[in-house]
Amino acid sequence: MMLPVAVSTTATFMIVGMLSEKNTGLSEMRYTKLLERWENGAVELHATLCEYAETSEKIIEFLRENKTAFDFPGVYDYEVSEPFGQWFGDYLLRHDVIPQTSDANRELFELTSTFFMLKDEEKQQLNVFIKELE
Repeated sequence: MMLPVAVSTTATFMIVGMLSEKNTGLSEMRYTKLLERWENGAVELHATLCEYAETSEKIIEFLRENKTAFDFPGVYDYEVSEPFGQWFGDYLLRHDVIPQTSDANRELFELTSTFFMLKDEEKQQLNVFIKELE
């Protein structure tokens, strides 16, 4: 069962990632640039990114139910949620648009697969599941 606190925590770390410069941490200048490129308001930018927190939690639920030896080898929000948020922000700054859902889901797939050290068969199952979410 997906807990609201888990989705909220994941969303928080995604936002921290989006607002962070690689190797330097949070950056007010980056935030200003993101809002200039986005042109649709701060609340809307945050809400758009946070939609992926629910997707992320659905992925965890799927793995919990389908992966033989499910365990967290580290801190998911440090190693998946925050880097995903940074990727999302980088994408917006590079392309002047947010990523398509399929591209964002692919990035979540890659980060999650690496974090959980998924085997090929598990990756295939997860990939099918993510495609069903689109």
